[in-house]
Amino acid sequence: MVKFAICNELFKGWGFEDVCRYVAGLGYHAVEVAPFTLTDDVRSIAKSKREELKRIVSRYGLKVAGLHWLLVKPEGLHINHPDPEVRTETVDYLKA
Repeated sequence: MVKFAICNELFKGWGFEDVCRYVAGLGYHAVEVAPFTLTDDVRSIAKSKREELKRIVSRYGLKVAGLHWLLVKPEGLHINHPDPEVRTETVDYLKA
């Protein structure tokens, strides 16, 4: 069976739960999350908030298909930057 996912980025201005409810109602199976739609810096998302986001996805019978556009915020992160400090900070951010 083919399964379909859609990125929450398409729903600018919508709350995350509203997106999940809507796309589940359309028949999507998963949501791809663009972290910059939730916060300017994922390191600021508390563990309890991350758990709530997982519960929201599950509540609507969805899965997280993946993450999208990870380095749009915060500014200045680049995985292939010539400065090793920038690369290290970028890797640390991706691990968050």
